[in-house]
Amino acid sequence: MRRVALAIWAVIILVVAVSAQQPDTAIVPGERIGPISLRMHIADAAKILGTPKPATLLSDPSTVIVPRPEGAVAYYWESSKFFVQTNRLGEIYIVQVYLVNASDPSTKYATSTGLRLGSRDTDVQTTFGAPSRIVSRVEKSGFRSDVLVYDKQGILFFVNASQGQYKGAVYAISVFAPPNQ
Repeated sequence: MRRVALAIWAVIILVVAVSAQQPDTAIVPGERIGPISLRMHIADAAKILGTPKPATLLSDPSTVIVPRPEGAVAYYWESSKFFVQTNRLGEIYIVQVYLVNASDPSTKYATSTGLRLGSRDTDVQTTFGAPSRIVSRVEKSGFRSDVLVYDKQGILFFVNASQGQYKGAVYAISVFAPPNQ
């Protein structure tokens, strides 16, 4: 009996140790992407991801999809493909992962239903339903994208709307606090 109890405790300790070592790759709408949470301070994000690229003051109103507080600043981490926006106090109000190529580390992040960078827009709409709105964008380079906005859930899916093999593929996912929070 004692050996059985010891074996059970050993298994429990092993499971806890293994799960503690697994990186957090969950995209939780309205809350977080992996270890970076909404309302987290930028200094805490830097402790996790390292020093971000120089801050940019956000002022272009044409890029606003989620209401932007006055004095908002953007930071990004090129190696991990994370991007955040903070309010003037340094608290994160948007966290995003983005894709540049298929080998990017950001591709490991996924929702509980398996949606991730590279998923198809049809998969997003099958999972989340019709978006609250779709914002179409055209970059100076001519690259076109549609942003599937899910206001109530607090998640955005940036979809390639340009021609080519990646048309319809998700290339960025942002999480934000829904308006009622």
